[in-house]
Amino acid sequence: MSDAIIEEDDTLAKLTLDVLRDRFAAEDSSGERAPGTHVSDLIFPRKAWLGKHTPAVKLSDDECIYFIAGRAHHEIIEALIAEGKMREVKLEWNDIHGTVDAVRETPVEIKTSRSGTDHDASEVPGHYILQLGMYCAMFVPEAKESIGTILILFLKVKKKSIFGGRQRQKPKLRSYTIRFQDLDHIRQVMLARKAMLEGDVAPPKDLCEPWLCGSCRFWHNECEGRDDAWA
Repeated sequence: MSDAIIEEDDTLAKLTLDVLRDRFAAEDSSGERAPGTHVSDLIFPRKAWLGKHTPAVKLSDDECIYFIAGRAHHEIIEALIAEGKMREVKLEWNDIHGTVDAVRETPVEIKTSRSGTDHDASEVPGHYILQLGMYCAMFVPEAKESIGTILILFLKVKKKSIFGGRQRQKPKLRSYTIRFQDLDHIRQVMLARKAMLEGDVAPPKDLCEPWLCGSCRFWHNECEGRDDAWA
């Protein structure tokens, strides 16, 4: 409206982020998390190791916002697909703990992606596949092979408009069936990374992804980041 005066004022936004930061910190220290190593620690073990061996560092603004978006969508989708099925199924193997989002005969993982494009089967992020593989390896510990499903909500897929060739961003929901043919290898990776987390030296930087550094609260503080880190 032409008679409206708009001023930038981040007071409420900053207050909201501070409240969320404190809430997430309280959840981490609540004691509800089972002792020992968790699958989430094994995906990016360097970041998990730094979290355990450095003074408490609150989430960055970026991390906080990512948690907000991911958790909100995640809980709605999880409730829907797990209706009448097993939801938030807790697993344990060799003192490694995990919670798979849902089980519909086999494990299902739900992800939210801010990628500007939806992925074909060859482009599903490797850390998504690894996490699901770990859950499959724990779900039936004696199995050599297994199948799991990843459901990804892409928040802003770029689509070309028929009007002037401009691009619009639209959400998209896709699912992928993953066939794991060597679960024993995944179990070996799990044990190796568990040993790294229990060691006195931080796991190598190359176990992080370049995109992870830009929003990581340890970057430029406890960690110099990868050489090819995304700013």
